[in-house]
Amino acid sequence: MFIFLLRPKREILWQAPIIVFIVTCILELLQLWQNPTLVAIRSTFIGRMLLGTTFVAWDFFYYVIGCLLGGLWLKLLWKNS
Repeated sequence: MFIFLLRPKREILWQAPIIVFIVTCILELLQLWQNPTLVAIRSTFIGRMLLGTTFVAWDFFYYVIGCLLGGLWLKLLWKNS
């Protein structure tokens, strides 16, 4: 939604959910990587909220559902505007 608010164009309707899906998948996969820098970031509250602490494969399913629903929501907003 934030991406669409910044650039309210028709091509964003399908690009925004894809971008969100890719970013969330990268963040989930980063949870598998335990280098010292990421561990230091995750030791803070904001770091835990942004990067997470544990990898859960089922999260990918929820990312797909969320991006599909978000894309449908954007299409409804575009249609009604």
